[in-house]
Amino acid sequence: MSDSEVQRIIDKLQQLQALRRARERVRQLERELSGEPPRLEDRPHDDRAHIPEFLRQRVPLRVL
Repeated sequence: MSDSEVQRIIDKLQQLQALRRARERVRQLERELSGEPPRLEDRPHDDRAHIPEFLRQRVPLRVL
């Protein structure tokens, strides 16, 4: 698998995660508008908080 293929997969995964966060945010806003009390899981959070910094760095892969 080449670097460009890996990068394309990573980009798609990041886009999918962003879409899921956006969908959940819309649901949260809809609940707020309808007057429902906020849920515990509606608290803001950082999805990247559990990923160590060295894993977040973009480093080109080397093919041996």
